[in-house]
Amino acid sequence: MKIKFYQSSFLVVILTLFISLLSCSKSDVLDDGGDIETETFVGHEGKYPGGWTSTTPSTSFTNYPVSAILRYSNAPQTKIKGEFFATIGFKSCCNLENDGTFTFEIENNQIKNFNLDDKIVGCEGTFKGNGTIAENGNLIIEFTGNDCDGAHVGTLVFRR
Repeated sequence: MKIKFYQSSFLVVILTLFISLLSCSKSDVLDDGGDIETETFVGHEGKYPGGWTSTTPSTSFTNYPVSAILRYSNAPQTKIKGEFFATIGFKSCCNLENDGTFTFEIENNQIKNFNLDDKIVGCEGTFKGNGTIAENGNLIIEFTGNDCDGAHVGTLVFRR
């Protein structure tokens, strides 16, 4: 009697795991394993996973996982106000509401006057730049700025 109970319990566990695996799709997970939410974009508003690449005199970052939430801040939809996260999952790395805020303007497919105020505890910084909006909707921003790592020169890419 005990053997049958263990066999049926084992079978239930295996079936549950199998069904769970079937319910996941590749679109549920980013390449780095971070979960992302499905987003419906309105113009350029929405949630963007991305990568930070920069060099400083002391260190460099290559496609460091970041994310952003963008919202229009004016009626003609030419100004963006956003939240910056130093994680891929739209959550603060440091138990804050976000890891920074930014603004920029859109003119045609150009990003102008990008300003990021990074508020990562112990590594606050300010970054400025300009960029482009690619045909696929990705935002590509060339920036410079300073924080605890020193003077950065780099690129932010937010993927649509």
